Order: sequence, then structure tokens, then C-alpha cells
Amino acid sequence: MKELGQNLVSIPENTILFRENDFSKDVYILKTGKIHLYRRMGNKIVMLSEVEPGGILGEISVIDSGPRSATAVAVKPCTAIKITPSEFMEGLRNVPEWFMSIARILAQRLRETDKKLNLSGPLVNEANMAAILMYLFHDASNREQGLSLQEVEDTLMELLHLQINEIQEVFDSLEKKKLLSFKQNKVRVEDVKALEAHLEKIRMTFSTSLVV
Repeated sequence: MKELGQNLVSIPENTILFRENDFSKDVYILKTGKIHLYRRMGNKIVMLSEVEPGGILGEISVIDSGPRSATAVAVKPCTAIKITPSEFMEGLRNVPEWFMSIARILAQRLRETDKKLNLSGPLVNEANMAAILMYLFHDASNREQGLSLQEVEDTLMELLHLQINEIQEVFDSLEKKKLLSFKQNKVRVEDVKALEAHLEKIRMTFSTSLVV
């Protein structure tokens, strides 16, 4: 296997390294810059995670020969070590077959989790709505007085292109978690930090389930 340093590539800003469902197999080790990972969920494109220097992209696809399950976009000029499938497998030549068998099983389990995540449209809506509600209720006076339910619904429909039934589903979920309350046609968020913690928990779910 050639020295990894010989495979250093420059990646201009806005370059797409690979697309969701591609069968490309190159592995990347990011040296500088930043890469965002996106996935289509229903009719929406959702940012799942960002990769910073030292991060690795693409190793699962080359291990189990499956397609990419996210799109990788360079959001800053990047440099990365690019490892071709043949170079990757050459590097694994002395790895015991039992180890590779375990790696393939783990990769398949990750993909099964990934498929379940793709079906979780309501969770995506909840994350996006929570982020907007945090912004709307950042002002202390809005927290004290509440905001018009109709105005909040209109804002969410305009920004997120959601149907009213989708918004109501998330409202019900957040109310059950005691993150929202409704009274006299007004919406209230009592604890913005609790809502922020809930949003971070959802984001961690996306991040830990990510397979590229």
C-alpha cells in the first residue's frame, strides 16, 4: 500500500464528495476544512452532522459494499487523504477474516438503524420546530406573555413547509414532554434551556445513527 500522504487531495468549497445512494467506495480522512453530511428525509434535505479535521468518511461503504446513505459537501476548502477501495483492502490484507466478518455484521446493523432513522420524519420535524421555537422564545417577554398560536403556526408553515397536522403532531409531543404549554390560544415555552437540551438529544440521535 502506498504512503497515505501521496493521496492528499484538495477539495474546493461546495464540492460534493459523494451523494446519497452512490456506490462510490473511496474513503476520506479529513486534514483541513469542514464537511457537512446531508440526507433526504421525505421531501426535505436535513443536515445530519459535520466532519472536522481528523474525521473519517466512507469506511462503512467499502467494508460492506453498500451505497452511501448521506451526501457529503465541503462547506469550506478542504484537504483530505483519499484512500481507494483497493488501497483500503490492501491495508486490511493481514487482518484476520473473523475480524472482517464482525466488521461487516456491525456495518449491517448500523444500516438497519439508518433505515429506521429514515422513517422518522416526525423526529426531523420535531428537531426543526424546536430550533425555531428556541429562536422565537429567546426573548424573555415572549416567554412571559406567550405568543399567538396562529402566528406561531403560520411561521412554522412558512419556514418549514409543514402541514398543520404535522405541526400539531409535534406540538402534542412537546406538550407531553412538558416543553410547551397552550392556554387561551397562546403558546408558551417555560424553559428554553430544556427545549435546547431536547433538541441536542435529537441531534445526537441523528449523529450516532449516521452511516456514510
